[in-house]
This record gives sequence, structure tokens and C-alpha cells, in this order.
Amino acid sequence: QEAETRSSDGDLKQSVRINPAEHDGISAALPVRASLRSKGASPEAASTTDVVSSMGSLTLSGSDSVEISAVSTIAIRGSLRCKQIVEATSTLTDKDSIIRQTSAAPLPIVSKSSTSEASGSHIGASAVFNSIRGQLDQTRQEMQRRRTVQVCFLVDCTGSMGQWINEVKRRICDIIEPVQREPEFSRSHFHFSFVGYRDVCDGSQKLARSGFHEDPSVIQRYLETVQAFGGGDAPEDVLSGLDAALDQEWISEGTKLLVHIADAPCHGKMFHSFASSEDTEYESTTALPLAEELMGDLAEARVDYYFIRINASTDRMIEQFRKFYEKEGQELKVYSLGDDPSKLLHTVVDSVRTSIRRSRLAK
Repeated sequence: QEAETRSSDGDLKQSVRINPAEHDGISAALPVRASLRSKGASPEAASTTDVVSSMGSLTLSGSDSVEISAVSTIAIRGSLRCKQIVEATSTLTDKDSIIRQTSAAPLPIVSKSSTSEASGSHIGASAVFNSIRGQLDQTRQEMQRRRTVQVCFLVDCTGSMGQWINEVKRRICDIIEPVQREPEFSRSHFHFSFVGYRDVCDGSQKLARSGFHEDPSVIQRYLETVQAFGGGDAPEDVLSGLDAALDQEWISEGTKLLVHIADAPCHGKMFHSFASSEDTEYESTTALPLAEELMGDLAEARVDYYFIRINASTDRMIEQFRKFYEKEGQELKVYSLGDDPSKLLHTVVDSVRTSIRRSRLAK
């Protein structure tokens, strides 16, 4: 962005410039020049006072008869690309200032009092730097959002899944360190959640939801309350689990993963090869369109879907999910871990790295 402040005679008297940084690990210097010439004062007779700068704020001190000229530097650090920060110019003179904008973000129009030149110039400089500070705050917040990594574990919590629930509980606190150990991921900021599902017959205990938390130990403590039980026929209520996973506070930017662990498919004959006697909702006419809607919503939200395959009973379900999910250009990734939960940590860490790189390329 850029803007200019010129005196009423059109001369550019003073400038503030922040150059863009086009690489990871921003370390950009913001040179800040402030100049004030008092009405009727000569440069030779002028004295110099301090200019203090801190993340875009400026304080001028002095009297009506001084000229202030100084350079200060502000450091900005971040880990993501910032294509534009701020580029602005402003005037500090003894005449009224007019700001001509060429950027979308407004800068204030400053009119200096003719009776207090130094005070008016102080207000003008402060207004310009307050605007810059606001831009920097927005940039910092955007960087933080883009560094955020959300990982949701969606897990079948019926009777056969006890060892997998325990493995998530045991390993969830071990995911961050191996990811952040690599320099390109060192500033990643993690949020974790857990969604468990059972079957329709389990009523109020069909779903278990933790919500997203920055501290993985919060999820670990929550999982102390989650037990493997329930389930009626062979399939489970997978679609309710997916719906609950989607119904969380997902961020609009950053990296988002859904790690789905299951050993049984969802209801409906199009999702499995079980006999009709093994599925109480075998002839369901709503399961397929609901699955299409949920997969489409996941893909549209740019939530990367990773499925942990334990046995072949889920294969038809995943092929149906893949058709719907990949319509939006996303890729559904399947990891076949069999009956070995010890492989889960490495698989999740690898998935997180893949998703972070993918989300950066998408930007």
C-alpha cells in the first residue's frame, strides 16, 4: 500500500516507507524519518530533539522553534509471506497537510493548528504512525492465522476400538515436537480436537466431542472419560461423526486436518458388502446424498481428509467418499495400518507435514 501526504503547495516534505518482504522468515526494517520545520526558524538555528518509535508509534518532543530530523528502525519478524505491509508518505510543514491516498486502507487527514506548530506536527506524525501500526497488527494476526494447524481426530468409539482410543490419548502430546523440529515448521501453532461416534442405538452416548484446544493435554484429559463401547449391527453411524467433526470452529486460513480412524463402514448398502440382516438401515435412501454433502463441505472448507484403514470392511465406503471429496480438487489419503496402533504417531506427523506444505502452496 502507499499513500502520500503533501503540503498545500504540492511539495513532498517527509516520508515514511515500509518495504515488502517476499520471503519466509521476514526480517524487514522500517526506516522512519520525521522532519519538522517551525514557522520562521532557520535550519542553522534549529536544535534537534528525540524521535521515539515502537511498532509504528511515534513521539516527538520539542518546542515551536526546532527542526526535528531523525531515523528510527522497527523490526518485524514472521514466518510467512507478506507481499505488502505498508508504504506511506506524509508531510510535516507549517502549512495545512493534504493526504492523497492511493491505497484501500484509509489514513487520517491531519490539519495542524497555526498557533501550535510543534504540537500539530506531533499529531500529524502520530496519526500516520498509528495507521501504520494498525496495518502491522493486521499483518501479524494474518501471519498467526496462516501458521495455525488444526488437527481433529475422528474416531469410531465402539467396543472394538479401545486400543486406538488409548493410542490417540497416549500420543497426542507427542505430535508437535517432531513437526516443529524442522525449521520450515518451527513456528506452527497447533490446535487439537477429538470427535468420537458410535451407532444410532447408543442414543445420547452416540457422540463424544471435545472442541479445539491449543494444549493437547486438555484432549488427553478429556480422553480419560471416553470409553470403547456400544454399536449395534455391523456398520456404525459414521455420517453423524463426520457431521459433528464439520460442526466445529474451523479457521478460515491455515492448515486443517481430519484424521479418521475406523474399523467399520457407515450404514447403507452402497457403503459395504454386508448382508441386509447385518445393517438395520440397509435400504437407506438418505445416506448417499448426506455423504456427498458432507464430503463436499469438507473439501470446500479445505480440510485435508486422512483415513486410517484397519480392515477391508471400510473399502467401499472410502471409495464412495473419495468420489465426492475429490470433486473439489482435494485428495483423500488412506493409510493402511492394519491392527497396529503403534504406527499412528508417525502417520499423523507425516500427514501434518504434508498438509502444511500443501496449504502453503495453495496460497
